[in-house]
Amino acid sequence: MTYLLALSIGIFSVAFFSELPDLRDYLIVLASINGFWIIFLWVKPFSVLRIKQTILMFLLYFWGVAWGIFQAVNIDDTQLKVALHGADFLVSGLVLEVIEDDERRTSFNFLVHNAFLVSDSKQKVELKKIRLNYYLSNSEDPSINIAAGSYWQFKVRLSRPRGLLNTNGFDYHSWLLQHGYSALGYVRRGADTQQLHNYKASVSEKLLVQINNVRLVIRTAIDESNMSPLGKGILMALAVGNKQSIDPWWDDLARLGIVHLLVISGLHIGLVGGLGFMLGALIVRPLIVIPANGLAYTVFRSLSLWLPITISILFAVIYSLLAGFTLPTQRALVALLVLMVGKLMFRQINPWAIFCWAILCIAISQPLAILSSGFWLSFSAVAALIGWFYPRYSAPKSNFLKRLLFAQIALICLMCVPLFIFMGQISWLGPIVNLFAVPWVSMTTVPLTLLGVFFYYSFPELSAMMWLMADWTTFPIGWLLQVVPNNLGFVRIPLPLDWPILASILIACLSVFLPGSFFYKFIAVLPLALISLFPAVKTDIRLTILDVGQGLAVIFEANERLLVYDVGPKHSDHFDTGTSVVLPFMRHMGYSKADRVIISHEDNDHSGGFLPLASQISIGQVSMGPGYLRHLQRRGVSLPNIKKFTACHAGQHWQWEGRQTGVSTNTATVKFDVLWPPFAGPKEGNNSSCVVQIRWQDKTILLTGDIGINVERSLLDDDKLRPAGVTVLVAPHHGSKSSSSRDFVQRIMPKHVVFSSGFRHHYGHPHPVIVKRYQKINSHLWRTSSQGAVSFVWSADGELKAFGVRDQMFPRCFTCQAWWR
Repeated sequence: MTYLLALSIGIFSVAFFSELPDLRDYLIVLASINGFWIIFLWVKPFSVLRIKQTILMFLLYFWGVAWGIFQAVNIDDTQLKVALHGADFLVSGLVLEVIEDDERRTSFNFLVHNAFLVSDSKQKVELKKIRLNYYLSNSEDPSINIAAGSYWQFKVRLSRPRGLLNTNGFDYHSWLLQHGYSALGYVRRGADTQQLHNYKASVSEKLLVQINNVRLVIRTAIDESNMSPLGKGILMALAVGNKQSIDPWWDDLARLGIVHLLVISGLHIGLVGGLGFMLGALIVRPLIVIPANGLAYTVFRSLSLWLPITISILFAVIYSLLAGFTLPTQRALVALLVLMVGKLMFRQINPWAIFCWAILCIAISQPLAILSSGFWLSFSAVAALIGWFYPRYSAPKSNFLKRLLFAQIALICLMCVPLFIFMGQISWLGPIVNLFAVPWVSMTTVPLTLLGVFFYYSFPELSAMMWLMADWTTFPIGWLLQVVPNNLGFVRIPLPLDWPILASILIACLSVFLPGSFFYKFIAVLPLALISLFPAVKTDIRLTILDVGQGLAVIFEANERLLVYDVGPKHSDHFDTGTSVVLPFMRHMGYSKADRVIISHEDNDHSGGFLPLASQISIGQVSMGPGYLRHLQRRGVSLPNIKKFTACHAGQHWQWEGRQTGVSTNTATVKFDVLWPPFAGPKEGNNSSCVVQIRWQDKTILLTGDIGINVERSLLDDDKLRPAGVTVLVAPHHGSKSSSSRDFVQRIMPKHVVFSSGFRHHYGHPHPVIVKRYQKINSHLWRTSSQGAVSFVWSADGELKAFGVRDQMFPRCFTCQAWWR
């Protein structure tokens, strides 16, 4: 097993390389090392077996690295090159799947057959799968109907796969790479857009289209059936892997700790595979009366061995395809195949061996899977269950219910570190709810849902009845969502999730369930107890400008309080930077509420994520630009989680008093002043942005929103800005040419300037003229588009440490400098 792990670690390690070595040179060096060790062992053989095993493990590790480099080179070759980012292409191919279709746009996956540059029609570009958006036209401009399985030629503008670069939160970039996307883009209108009727598809393309069409038909049938909304969502998630169907209840289901039961995962693949094996065994059981000799008995023996295994694998593969053949289903399918191979070899394979073989198979086929949180969570859960049940608790126990309860508690304890790292929280209700939910959903909801799928094409009435019965089985889940209060379920650590805290949690949890005396368990739990009882007082002051693409989101921390200035955009009902970027960062830093939130003005790139964020956390007070406040009032939006909200106007002032710590260190008193807009000033638009000045000691931070040159001139005339004393300036309007006037820049003389903008966005922020203007006064320039989130940390004695996420090294950011960024 150690050899399998060594090979797997070698493959996975390539995902964290900053640069890919030349594969040919690497193989030459590796072959030379192997030849050297073979000659050395032949000339002077080692008598110690452990040394030979260690050498072999290292060699396997380096051979794993070779395979990882080979796969990485193939992945990188299919990615759109940086030099072609934002270029126009003429592409032809197959519409694989329609992801989203509404009145605004159609989003779909497109399998590229040919791709040529529009500017140079002779230059062919290698692309595999791309995600495109087709934005719907006005009524006078006829739109096209894009359906899965159709063949098209499009003129598209493509961008290289890229995500937001922050210390935590969902990594969209790695997700795109893991799912094989070569580029993202949108369809440009014109005569080049046309459907192709003479396109010759391959067998694999036809199979993919057919599978996606079946999934779409089943999803539509469930959606149009007469069931409860929650039941529809759960059935679509279980039948075709449509996670978006349960988005409205996702947070509540996560509080109960049962999300893994309601989306297709390894548990469901294993369950379907087990049902298939039982069905195969039942089919061959009547043949057991055949006499134990002759050809008939030989056939029976072969059938009794092969048929259950074949049906089991067939059921699992079909269900995985219905689920979209996602990475979690592939991992479960690999584990099932390893188990079935063991049965064919008449061997009872050690569970840890199956575990290691599954990791190796995933590493060989998906070398970037290690970047996925699902990989760590699923394999951590399996490892915890194997460690609990095998071999220490493999003997039968009289109290089966008690055994399952302790298994659930062990699972949540051993899973708490990966859950805190990737999710920022754990559900303490999970062990209790899962004790009943796992058998209930596994034995009622899942089988009835799959029976409905099985009978859909042949007996649609029977299928509808099965789905209706499956809907009834979801009523207990709906009842739990109603009776369990919204503030119950999650456990969050009110401290920054640094490595010492995570290590102390892991040691404490392991000590509780590993054998040993009470004294050693007490010693193991002691670090976590001391950290919890005597938490370190935060004396640092921190300013973080998060990477939200073309937008702005700022977090200011001082005196154990937190201020949020703008929250970035909302791109769709399924993604906004308020809950996807700001909220994970807050939880990572140990905050469950915001003392104050300021929304500078109504533009989506500043305010879009506010309402989703406000529904997730408690907020002490909200100050809004006048345009955004009027926008909320017109919509009649209620904000139950907010104690107080007001319009932002010049003259408002508050301060956060410093606190006396146990080591006689006073944290600084921080003063906040709103400089703009005046009470009778602009009521909407960029020039109504709320301008905030933050001061303590001799430090000044200036947050300017999207103000333009006229507002800058007014601020200078009113003499509200500290001359030549701004420590950090968040550049007005992302560094556009309509702001950062020469007088404004020379007056405040900022030491550090941060441009929060999108990577090569079509707005062109920051403008080169503005960049040169700040460079002339020797300001240190920072860009979220290239450096990711930018942080400024002042210690208690005033010393400043500034860094971008991309500049951080291990262990703070594992992949910020990886070759695929």
